[in-house]
Amino acid sequence: MSYNNKDINDLSGQYQNIISSCVVNDKEEQTKIKTIAQEIDRLYMLLRLNGIYNSNNYQEISYQLNNDLRNRQVNEYRQIFNEILTIRIKEARSLSEISSLLEYDRFKTRGYDNIDRRPLRYFFARVEKYICDNIGKEIENNVHYISTKTGYKTGYHIEHIFSRNEENKKFFHSEEEFENQRNRLGALLLLYNMDNIISNNERYYNGKRQTYSNGLVWGRTLIDSFYHKTNSRFLEFNQKFEDISRIKFTQIEEYNAEKLEYRSKLLYEIVKQIWDINLK
Repeated sequence: MSYNNKDINDLSGQYQNIISSCVVNDKEEQTKIKTIAQEIDRLYMLLRLNGIYNSNNYQEISYQLNNDLRNRQVNEYRQIFNEILTIRIKEARSLSEISSLLEYDRFKTRGYDNIDRRPLRYFFARVEKYICDNIGKEIENNVHYISTKTGYKTGYHIEHIFSRNEENKKFFHSEEEFENQRNRLGALLLLYNMDNIISNNERYYNGKRQTYSNGLVWGRTLIDSFYHKTNSRFLEFNQKFEDISRIKFTQIEEYNAEKLEYRSKLLYEIVKQIWDINLK
């Protein structure tokens, strides 16, 4: 299922892409609709996370897909989309070869200062759904709601784990580095309604932890109580996740530069599971 309708990320062209791929009385129509929607979602997010998304260029890609998908089989779609992503990444970086569709060195530079707010909320909504789906927990609100609702009483807001204070600045070498690092994806999460204001009033991480413990699951994975033996579905998932990624969720008592790097790498591994960065 794709969540990239026009209401969330202001994309257009998906319906034309689907129509281009189908023929009259197409027996694979439903499969094509689902697969193309998933591939467009993946295409959009990997462009965003690579820092090469541009609305005008995306329109060019959409027009290209109308042609590329015509008379092609469903099992060819992944290669079609991979080729588009590969070309765009190579052109943007002046590279002759790439080994994946999202390198960690690129991913770790993305965050609050270079991803628009709605796709940023959408990113964390998808992370939330991924975790909830794997631990058998119903997501607090659906992806569309989390991505689009921003009112103080009913919406979700982006939270910086590192508040601006001298205590947090000591973890970094300069004011500039502090600002850059606090904006990284690994230093962000989403809070609901007034929780963001409450958290902003807390200058230090220890004071924020209570707010996080009552929020979305991604934030709750920072808190020791989430790892209690009674939360068995999460503990089982955490072990499986470590088996496939060689990193696991763990509580964090002090949020510093080292923990930021860990959470960034954890997010990167989650991204690989949601949007698949492999070329094959």
